[in-house]
Amino acid sequence: MVMNAAAGIQSVNRHHINIIRVMGADRGAILRKIVLPTMMPFLVLGLCLSIPEAMTGAIIGEFISASHGLGYLVYSASNELNMAVAMAAIIVLVGAVGVCDILLGVVEQRIPWQPPNSRTIRSGKRQG
Repeated sequence: MVMNAAAGIQSVNRHHINIIRVMGADRGAILRKIVLPTMMPFLVLGLCLSIPEAMTGAIIGEFISASHGLGYLVYSASNELNMAVAMAAIIVLVGAVGVCDILLGVVEQRIPWQPPNSRTIRSGKRQG
């Protein structure tokens, strides 16, 4: 997320900042009107990449030292050879990550200031 935020900030067109400053904008207006809209696609992409990693880290943490949670449920069920419960918990985890990914996809499609080709790059479709 930090690297994507930094890349988003670096991609801000300095000419746009200079133009809005000439028009009398303060730092808050520059942030709202130029920097945040430019950063938003980078932040959404960072979320798409980091949510599965965060879920994986949380589950591994629950494997190691938790007394409740889905990771603990998977771990204890597999130790008791109760594969039905373990697989059900894994399916719930995959479903949670899938729902987050779908929601972020909807948010990504609704960002009005995205470059036109960025949607086709993420979805793997080519325009032709």
